[in-house]
Amino acid sequence: MAQESAEETDPVLDLGTITVTGQKSERSLAETDGSVTVVFPGENDGVAGAADDIFGVAERLANVTPFAASSGVAIRGIGQTGFASGPTFGQTNFLVTRGPGDLVATYVDGIPVSVYAGPFGFWDVDQVEVLRGAQSTVLGRGSLGGAIVIENADPTFATEAAGQLKLGSGLGTSFSVSGPIVDDRFAYRVAFDRQAGPSFIENVTIGGGG
Repeated sequence: MAQESAEETDPVLDLGTITVTGQKSERSLAETDGSVTVVFPGENDGVAGAADDIFGVAERLANVTPFAASSGVAIRGIGQTGFASGPTFGQTNFLVTRGPGDLVATYVDGIPVSVYAGPFGFWDVDQVEVLRGAQSTVLGRGSLGGAIVIENADPTFATEAAGQLKLGSGLGTSFSVSGPIVDDRFAYRVAFDRQAGPSFIENVTIGGGG
């Protein structure tokens, strides 16, 4: 009887619904038939939530590899810009890395972003979706290897603000503010993120690293 009573009173943990936005229509992660990993930056889940940028996520996920000499990643051995072999972080593998056109697409709030835009910081980012395998029917020919879909946090009708300062080998400054413009109708959100650090090469023109 005591065991039955304990089972009846155990709380139920509601994890909520994880929505995947990078496909033709939004659906829950449980209903998605492809290979998708959803990461929530800022949540120290022991896997990828504690990562500071897309490179950090790529280092922690299966079949996703960051490149040391570029801003790209490879998904299932297919890189962002074509066919060749190249070095990755800490290893050298045959990977599809250079050629005509992107093969792994990156989208930020539904807008395609070039591979040369650099690694994305995750300040004020709501979730990151890594879609493995061809996504060409939904995201175009530039997503043969897969896609990375980044969703920033939405504006809120409650006034809120947050900030972060990082000190170490570099300096990082981040802040965000959100609130209503017209109650229950229009809201705004402004975010700023700046990361700076020393360079391996001294810029003799302006001084310091460059």
